[in-house]
Amino acid sequence: MPNCFQLTLIGESDPSTLQSVDNRLWQLLGNVDPDPKRWYKNWYSIIGLALACGKNFKEIQGILEDQLNHASTEDEVDHYQDLINITWFLQDNYTARAWYEHK
Repeated sequence: MPNCFQLTLIGESDPSTLQSVDNRLWQLLGNVDPDPKRWYKNWYSIIGLALACGKNFKEIQGILEDQLNHASTEDEVDHYQDLINITWFLQDNYTARAWYEHK
């Protein structure tokens, strides 16, 4: 019984595929071709999970900023700043919907 989420491009009525969202992230933020085996900066497992659990973009940004403030290495700082940038991008371009499936 999973928690689920979807993202809809602002101005559209049908939800975007998560792969199309990921492709945009690779191209616009990573400035590289999408990787067919990996999510851009692992956004799906971090931001996607938070959305599926009912967090909104502002809450996610706050959590990531807290993690950024406690980062102890340059790699951690870069990682959390990348995730914050992804959250801003998603917030500016998509609406999120979350639900819980049960049978």
